[in-house]
Amino acid sequence: MKQRRAIRVLHVNLSSGGLGRYGALFAAALARRDDIEVLSVFEPGLLRSRPINNILADVPKVELPFQTIAQRLRAVFSLHLILRRWKPDIVHDTAGSGVAFGAIALAAVARNVPWIVTEHDPVPHIGMGSSPHSRLARTLIRRCAAHIFVHGPMGKEQLVSQGVDSSKVSVIYHGELGSFFSEALNEKSIKREERTILFFGALRPNKGVELLIPIADQIYHQFPDVKFIVAGSPDVSRGLRKSGWSARLQRILQEMRSRPYFEVHDRFIPDEEVARFFQRASITLLPYLEATQSGVAMVAMPLGSVVIATRVGDLPYVIEDGQTGFLTDTDLHSIIGKLSLALSHPQEAQKIGANASMWARRECNWEKIACQVVEVYRIICQA
Repeated sequence: MKQRRAIRVLHVNLSSGGLGRYGALFAAALARRDDIEVLSVFEPGLLRSRPINNILADVPKVELPFQTIAQRLRAVFSLHLILRRWKPDIVHDTAGSGVAFGAIALAAVARNVPWIVTEHDPVPHIGMGSSPHSRLARTLIRRCAAHIFVHGPMGKEQLVSQGVDSSKVSVIYHGELGSFFSEALNEKSIKREERTILFFGALRPNKGVELLIPIADQIYHQFPDVKFIVAGSPDVSRGLRKSGWSARLQRILQEMRSRPYFEVHDRFIPDEEVARFFQRASITLLPYLEATQSGVAMVAMPLGSVVIATRVGDLPYVIEDGQTGFLTDTDLHSIIGKLSLALSHPQEAQKIGANASMWARRECNWEKIACQVVEVYRIICQA
């Protein structure tokens, strides 16, 4: 029986943040397959992380700087050269709504290579995605991509409502991130703190940062031994700077520090430290006002920290209320009620955390995701 030729995939991810980690784990999963030949293009900033370098040790890769305007212009030319010399069957951009859309689209379309995108946020969140470049990027993907992956049914509905043919949109789970961060942890084990609640990630208004103080104030009166950990970088994107968010955020952080039940780490959290926060916290709180999906949930769930999240975006697609986490409405009363319930019944919450860990590692593992994606590759290559 004649063996099928391996599909050649040029995987591009020019983000150095959370989307960069997603791309690294995805590239490694592709590289482990016998039916795929992958070449990955990464922004050099991502490779400063030792854990990321370990993951990508066996992945053929090219570094392509993409921070300045000059670098982005050069990237278009560099991608043209890579496409001409390497001759891939597919170009797959897993940074999605990142700044690389335009460069990848121009290069892929010019070389007549099918272009696939993983869209993490089809609709921009509060104060984000309003620049001319971002609007152009979204237009390019809708018109040029051969296929689009999203992380839940709501994401697909958003694209279809914007005129995208539903047959070119597939839903896949966001890959779990807990195993990556736990391997990056230096210590062998961290003691779980029964009444410690974690808010993790970029400090943006859509994530409900402004709700944290009133939530914590009320929970503290019920549970005086509670602790709220806030860990993540203030978002400095252009749209949020113009909105005055930075000044509001600094006032919020100052108020948090004045309360003894807050522990604030308003900085970039290196990969080697991330798991420590989730392993300490019995609860990870996602009081989001807007969301599509959540990489934070994909760290917390496999690490057994119980997720309490609002019913926004596709969070209900990955969290079953009372089984693999807790879901709540976006108002203060509902969020506080679910927090009180979880804190009052720690053993039940611990069981839910264990259920979530098993579910995430089974349903959101990278080999399973790569298998689903490769099926789409085959269909496109045969078309």
